[in-house]
Amino acid sequence: ITLCRRDIAKMIATGIEEGVPTRQGGQGPADWQEVHAAFRSIVDQIPRTATRQELEPIAEELSQLADDVLNLLETHIKSTNPSANESHTERHIQNSNTDPFIDLEPSLQKGRAARAQPKPQTPRVAEGTYPLGMVLSACPDIVDYAKGGISNWRDFLATAAVVRSMLGISPSAWEEA
Repeated sequence: ITLCRRDIAKMIATGIEEGVPTRQGGQGPADWQEVHAAFRSIVDQIPRTATRQELEPIAEELSQLADDVLNLLETHIKSTNPSANESHTERHIQNSNTDPFIDLEPSLQKGRAARAQPKPQTPRVAEGTYPLGMVLSACPDIVDYAKGGISNWRDFLATAAVVRSMLGISPSAWEEA
């Protein structure tokens, strides 16, 4: 439930930042407020202490919402990526918003303030932070280096390791990044 909440919050933030419409012809940010309201209504059902039987339907609802939001984002990517031609060159557009603070989980912030800061842990690969389709559309050339294509995160990471070594990026620099 916690991971699903985190993923949904990040996907909603991405949808708002990018102005992705939630339905054909819809207004992006206004409709994302409805998605956020649905998210909050599910999250507000979570009791402080609960049994597995109480949490399973909530987990299912969150999972369904996560799938729906992911589909919205992937549909938008597919509809806005007309460059299927490999010889077509596009400009790189970078988001310059370095602090996109959107308070999707207000109670989470209060809970963090009450606890002592834990010691930093070794960084982990953030699989699932962004949809694989979104990452592949951002860097489509990586597919050319994959053995048999990229169909999941494991294929992507294996291909990224090959490209890393081809570009001369040291393992320590890779880990730091």
